[in-house]
Amino acid sequence: MARMDRTFALVIVLACVACSKPPEPEGPPIGKHVPRDGEPLPGAFEACSGKAAGITCSIGYRTGTCQLPVTGEPRLACQTEGGPGSAPGPLN
Repeated sequence: MARMDRTFALVIVLACVACSKPPEPEGPPIGKHVPRDGEPLPGAFEACSGKAAGITCSIGYRTGTCQLPVTGEPRLACQTEGGPGSAPGPLN
């Protein structure tokens, strides 16, 4: 009977381990670029190609304004309000 109890306990432990969720990896998904503060979003330069500073632009569903990025890039980029590509906010 004790052997059966140990076998049953082992089956329960193995089932719990098999059903548990693996830990989430740290950082962005492999192969995905996550823009840092002030870094233009992918497609930001293309959205402002041929436009002047201050003109409204859009990247997908996001809208913004063509501006020089805070990263020092000499080309205009679509700076979406409050999202990546906009100037970092004040430190609190």
